[in-house]
Amino acid sequence: EEGLFKEQYADGIMGLSMYTQTLAGTFSQFNSIPHESFSLCFNKVSGQLALGGTVQNHSSQMQFTPFAKKNTWYYSVTVKSVYVGTHKLPGAFMQYMNDFKGTIVDSGTTDTFLPQKIAKPFIKAWEGISGRRYTNNLQLYTYEEFGKLPTIT
Repeated sequence: EEGLFKEQYADGIMGLSMYTQTLAGTFSQFNSIPHESFSLCFNKVSGQLALGGTVQNHSSQMQFTPFAKKNTWYYSVTVKSVYVGTHKLPGAFMQYMNDFKGTIVDSGTTDTFLPQKIAKPFIKAWEGISGRRYTNNLQLYTYEEFGKLPTIT
């Protein structure tokens, strides 16, 4: 912690956890929502946050994913597959995605961390699809180049 939580300007990131004093927990405690749940839905142009159920104009019911580990303050799920674009990483690597605690879903960060043990197949897929060397260093893209980057799902 470099003091950024105290000094930085608000940037629109909201962390949600199983801690009782978060938004969903507080709303549930005061019976303001039907049950303690939330949904984050994003697409390329916008997104929605639903508390306690679905948004009225949403096209389907809220889907629930079981937790990989209970009685923790964070949300963790079991990842069954990872795609880089349309390339599916080998299933044997999924054991590393779910070691010990499952995969933590963190709504309070814009970073995604993958286990070191899946780095080689991930980088190979990324470089094969994007045509660019994978690096954690700053990279500059034109609008067209950025649009051709693979989606990670």
